[in-house]
Amino acid sequence: MFYLEHGKVLEALESLMDLRDFDIQEEFLFERTMYKFVAGETYTITNANRIKAIDDALNIFQAAGSTHQVNRLVDHMKLVVKANQFHSDDFDALIEKWDGTPSTKTPTTTTVS
Repeated sequence: MFYLEHGKVLEALESLMDLRDFDIQEEFLFERTMYKFVAGETYTITNANRIKAIDDALNIFQAAGSTHQVNRLVDHMKLVVKANQFHSDDFDALIEKWDGTPSTKTPTTTTVS
C-alpha cells in the first residue's frame, strides 16, 4: 500500500511477487483479504482490470462489520489515483460506489468469496 500511495507501482508488483509464494493460512482472514485488495489494485493500475477483486475485498470487510477499514481503504484508493495519475472509469465507479460511510451508503451487492 505504501508503494502505491507513493507512485511506485513496480515496487508494489515486486512485493506482490514475493508475497505470492508465502502461504497465508486460511485463518488469517484479514491478511488474505488485504492481499486480495492490494493485488487487485496493483494489477488494475498496470492494466489488468481486477476491479472485482477489490470490490470482493471491500465486501468482505463490510460483511464483517469493519466500516472503519472500508473507509480507510477507500481513502487509500483516492491517494493511489492521485499518486499514480491513474484514471479508469471502472476504478472511479468503484470509488464512487464505496465512498461515504458504508453504514449509511450500503453497496448494492455483498459477495463474500
